[in-house]
Amino acid sequence: MLCVEHLSVKYNPAEEHYALRDVSLSVQDGERVALLGANGAGKSTLLLALVGILPPAEGTIQVDGLTLDKAHLPEIRQKIGFVFQNPDDQLFMPTVFQDIAFGPRNYGVPEAEITQRTNEILEILGISALKDRMVHKLSGGEKRLAALAGVLVMQPTLLLLDEPTSFLDFQAAKRLSDCLRALKQSCLITTHDLPFAKSLCDRFLFLDHGELSAADPFHQSHCFCAISR
Repeated sequence: MLCVEHLSVKYNPAEEHYALRDVSLSVQDGERVALLGANGAGKSTLLLALVGILPPAEGTIQVDGLTLDKAHLPEIRQKIGFVFQNPDDQLFMPTVFQDIAFGPRNYGVPEAEITQRTNEILEILGISALKDRMVHKLSGGEKRLAALAGVLVMQPTLLLLDEPTSFLDFQAAKRLSDCLRALKQSCLITTHDLPFAKSLCDRFLFLDHGELSAADPFHQSHCFCAISR
């Protein structure tokens, strides 16, 4: 599904500093992997590299056997769904339905199929009642699920979620966890929320100063703002 080998990333090619250095990891089909680490460890940087926003200085990224390069970037971006840390950065249409429908409509999907896909995703996430709601009137948890719906409607095979429980209360975080657990997509999830990660993910990686660490992340609790359940 996802294979990253010896990936290094610089924000500025002219600088010596690496934001990521020699990172190798994989995510298998249907697997949910948590990427843990302190603020500034490089978690979001890695996600941005996986969708080609930050180019590799060294190393390779493969998604479903396709190498991330200029030729394959459009196809790879259709395979990856990126849910931003702040849903307000992702929601921009007036209503929930319009926002979810925007992606497939932009790709020329027939209107009948758009309606079918959108209604199916709303039902899967349990937010059908939000279909005609104004986006700016949603709660934080509702916005998070609406943003996820806008990604899922594109039928990606891999989900990248950046701090998905940020600003969510316990009930909203649990609802999101339940929704993610029911999905078939592979997931790579950056989070500081250890209970959320332990309840949802199959495997855990720990990023420290841009490098993957062999340390046990559950003995690094001082690095995280874990939410007490």
